[in-house]
Amino acid sequence: MDSYIGIDVSSTRTGLAIIEEGKLVHSSSISPKKKLSEISKLAHIIEGVLFALSTLSTTEEPTTCIETPIRGNSRGAAKTITFSTVMYYELKAINSNVYQIYPSTVKKWLTDDGNAKKPAMLEAAQRVEPSIENHDEADAYSLATIAEAINNYKENDILPSDEYKKDVILRATKKGK
Repeated sequence: MDSYIGIDVSSTRTGLAIIEEGKLVHSSSISPKKKLSEISKLAHIIEGVLFALSTLSTTEEPTTCIETPIRGNSRGAAKTITFSTVMYYELKAINSNVYQIYPSTVKKWLTDDGNAKKPAMLEAAQRVEPSIENHDEADAYSLATIAEAINNYKENDILPSDEYKKDVILRATKKGK
């Protein structure tokens, strides 16, 4: 059984989604306490993600997509970049099938709008998976469906019919893992 993981990393609330056999089997948010130090928040998030991954039904390496943080001047953007980078390398250490996906791609994949706002992402995700509770989980769900499409292409040479989605998969797999 193949597993597909989507992770939307943030220092305040990280979204996590797991798809197995074409179904969403796990969707959650990991929210460290605000009073924790930044390193403790990061450790809490990584522990939460690794725990969820330990519950997978398969022993095969899952295909994982993690959102690439956008560069910015704010302190929050710098934290997210740091958290996302550390998460990426933690996942790479245990799983060679990790891909970084741009935020605009995450949005357009689910909504057909690369600039979709958080409510639009949540609404689009809930149309497919009503159990998704917030925009972080919606982003993670979008990432997990991208991971599933990447795997379908790599394993079965199947590409989405949508030209944009086809291009996303070809670019992701061309750059490699």
